[in-house]
This record gives sequence, C-alpha cells and structure tokens, in this order.
Amino acid sequence: MRVNYILKRNGNVIIIYFIFLAMLIVGGFVSGIFFGPRNIGNIFEQATALGIVALGQMLVILTGGIDLSTGSVVSFATTFMSLALFGNTVGGMALSALAVIGISAVVGLGNGICVTKLKLPPFIVTLASMSIVTGIALIQRPQPGGSLSFDFMQILNGRIGIMPRATILWFALTALLFFILKYRRFGRDLYAVGGNENAATLSGVFVNKTKLKAYVLGSVFSAIGGIYLASRVGTGDATLGTYFSLDSITVCVLAGVSLAGGRGNIVGLIAATFILALINNILNLAGATSNIQYLVKGAILLATIIVFAVRELRTRREGLDNA
Repeated sequence: MRVNYILKRNGNVIIIYFIFLAMLIVGGFVSGIFFGPRNIGNIFEQATALGIVALGQMLVILTGGIDLSTGSVVSFATTFMSLALFGNTVGGMALSALAVIGISAVVGLGNGICVTKLKLPPFIVTLASMSIVTGIALIQRPQPGGSLSFDFMQILNGRIGIMPRATILWFALTALLFFILKYRRFGRDLYAVGGNENAATLSGVFVNKTKLKAYVLGSVFSAIGGIYLASRVGTGDATLGTYFSLDSITVCVLAGVSLAGGRGNIVGLIAATFILALINNILNLAGATSNIQYLVKGAILLATIIVFAVRELRTRREGLDNA
C-alpha cells in the first residue's frame, strides 16, 4: 500500500528520473567521448541557462498562464549586456546586469497587467511582448557583436571542476523556489490560483497580485538566464534566445507541470532540464542538424503531453470508480 501511494503521488518525478538515466545510457552508446570531462562540462553549460529560465516559466504555468516572451527576454539580456553602457569592467557589467533585470521585470509587469487587468489571454499578450522585446534586441544588435569583460565572464562561467559556477546559482534558485512553493504562502497561492481562481478568491487569495508576481519573476529568471548566456558566449546576439520559450515549456511539461495550472513539482525540473540538454548533446555528437533537434524536441513535447493526459484521465476514472 505504501509503495502504491508513493507511485501515485510522485509518479511523474520517478518517471522523469528513469528517463534521465536512460538518456545517460544512450549517450554512452552514441559516442565514446560522451562521459568525457569536456563533454560533461558542455552539458552543464547547456542545461544551466535553460534551467534558470524554466524556473520562471514554471511559476507562470502554475497560475494557468504561459509566457512566450521568455526567449526574447533572454536575447535582450545578451544584447544589452554586450553594449557595456556602464563600462566594460566587472563593476560596469554588474550594473548592466542589474539594469537588465530591472527592465525585464517591467516586461513581466506589463504582461501581468494585461492578463489581470485587461483580461487578455496570456498566449496573445506574451506573443505580442515577444515581438516587441525581440525588436528591441535587434535594434541594439542587428548583427551579433560586442564583448563582455573577461573577468565578469569568469564570475559566472568560470569552472569549479567541470561545472560552471552559474550551475550552483541554478541549483540554489531551485532550492529557494522549492522552499517557497512548499512552505510559503506565495507558493500555496500559485497552486490555488491555477487550480481554481474562483475558489482561490473565496479563500482570500489575491489572484491578480499572485499572477503579477509570477509574470514578473518569470521575466526576471529569463533575464538571469540571459546574463549567464551572455557571459558564456562573450557577445550579444538577438537570436540566442530563440528556442528558450519552447524549450522552457517543454521542460516544465516533461517535469509534470500541468499546462492547465495548479499542479507541478519542482523536484523533477532539474532532471527534465538535463534531459533536454542531453538530447541536444547526443544529437550534436551524432551529427544531427539544428532543424532535426527542433523537430525532436517538438515531438517530445507532444508525446509528453499525450502521456500525461492519458495518466490524468486514468486518475480521474479511478477517482470516480472509488467514489
């Protein structure tokens, strides 16, 4: 009985970690250099920026929304950082990073206001903001260019063994959000709003305020991911964040976060992020093009949604049978 309870309660998380282990085995068969220190370091690099962005996407999805502007915010962060408006020193780069986070928070606030006050669909709102922010990034950097202070780059992208320092930041942010979602009122409010807005309102939850916080934090996490990405490549590029919107949504769905809102566990998010990074890495080692990678990730997203939808139907039927 105890085992069945654990499987029902944590089934998605258990499945995602089994898939993660399976991907490691597949990678070992695909290439002899897969478990080499250099390649493992590359996997950490690929996973870190996406993992940070996915944390913010999860907060938005928990409210029943979605944020398509995450990728454009990532791109904007890289282009803004490359301008070095406050000087190309560690201090100047730090000021640029704070400015990026502040501007991105305004983008999230705008998304949240349109969703809560104007009652516009999140898909349409964030699609529009995606276009606007992408346009700003392209104005700043029509072509990839600029440079970041090497010392600043080392702060985030310097290695501790084979792992970038920013990976520790990702893990720390994940732990912080785990604590907030499980033990703080804001976390409970997110689940309540996504589960049933009317019931949440009757329970005293400030629905609009909760959604606003989620969208603001979603953009802030995207900015942090973009800052790390800029420190990794050393330049600004208005196309660097192109795939982050779809990838962050894929990670959340793969981790068992319901697109309908109100359900999801952050524990599976790290494994889901690494799975997507492993897929990219394995396909690169196998010589697949970026177009094939995009196709594979789209197929994974669709398959995951179908699998979890079937599991949800079964759970509901079992509930009705036991009623």
